[in-house]
Amino acid sequence: MSIAGLIVTLLAVAFGIVLLIVMIGLGIALLGKILTGVGRLTSHIFSFIFGVIGDAGRIVGAVVLLPIFTLLVTGSILIGRWSAAGHYGRAFNAEMSSVFGSFYRILIGRPLTLIGLRGATEGFEQRLPQVMAAAPGRDKPSKKRVGMFDGYTIIGSLQGGGSGGKLYIAEPDAMKRAAFERRGQADLDRVVIKVFSLKDGSSLPQMLRESRSLEAAKKLGLVLEHADEGDRFFYVMRSHEQHLDFDLDLAKSKTNENPVYYIQYAHARICSVFRNLEQMNETHNQAIGEAALNLLTEPNEIKLLRALSRYPEIIEASARLRAPHQLAHYLQALATEFHSYYNSQQFLVDDENIRNVRLNLILAAQIVLANGLD
Repeated sequence: MSIAGLIVTLLAVAFGIVLLIVMIGLGIALLGKILTGVGRLTSHIFSFIFGVIGDAGRIVGAVVLLPIFTLLVTGSILIGRWSAAGHYGRAFNAEMSSVFGSFYRILIGRPLTLIGLRGATEGFEQRLPQVMAAAPGRDKPSKKRVGMFDGYTIIGSLQGGGSGGKLYIAEPDAMKRAAFERRGQADLDRVVIKVFSLKDGSSLPQMLRESRSLEAAKKLGLVLEHADEGDRFFYVMRSHEQHLDFDLDLAKSKTNENPVYYIQYAHARICSVFRNLEQMNETHNQAIGEAALNLLTEPNEIKLLRALSRYPEIIEASARLRAPHQLAHYLQALATEFHSYYNSQQFLVDDENIRNVRLNLILAAQIVLANGLD
């Protein structure tokens, strides 16, 4: 064999070896893709199977709980525990929503996910019940209902609470608006009327219980007026996107669950710090505190500073959106930050720089809390 022939033979062998290696590599890669696909498909199928089993178990659990909640609602109504009846009724509704979601996932959601169409209905089982639950009552009340309250025109209704009353959205007439304005209650284009009527199925204990809560509710600025017409009792509230569930026992309680008490307690704690300072024959020097702002480095101090800095924007947003509840939520959050700070730090320390800058900080919190509650 000539040298040229030998070279050709060697090149052919080398090319064959390289081609074999490439083919083996492609085969391994293809096998890997196939195994990966099989693994994902298997995982997908098992996820579908176990998901269906889980949803079925949730339905079984709801079938057990729903009769129990029904008995609790009925028992609470029979003994006059209207708030408890409302609580158990909401739990019943939550279980029904859960059953709906489970059936939806078994019949629609999971099969679509199995074939890769999950995005088409993703979140459907949450969005639909939420929209349905938030829907108001009839937008066009009957002619009989429209003028059932003197000075008001009924334009719609809301979902009733657990106390047995019915809720209507109404527009006050010109005379009512003028009366409200004379009392300093302007811009009341719409109100909510809560009514208890013996003709509509309300009971005397319900009407008596609700009437006892009126004085406290009026002091909190929640009630504009009320009337007792023998077989019917109603009161008018400020309108909002959500109806009012007024808890008289909570409003009277002196616990942290009462948001008004919780905020007032934060203010009282600050007052006690300054009283203790006076008893120590010490004074608060704001100038020293202002010069030592760099000493506010503790995490709770930074959180409180940030909360205080949000006060102007909360006031602006509450006025612009006519949403005073934003201010109430802010004050509660600010009180929470202060209580956390109060429980973790000492204010009346020997170092006058730290003492005065911390006193400046809690004084600012005291001013904001007082202004917010005013």
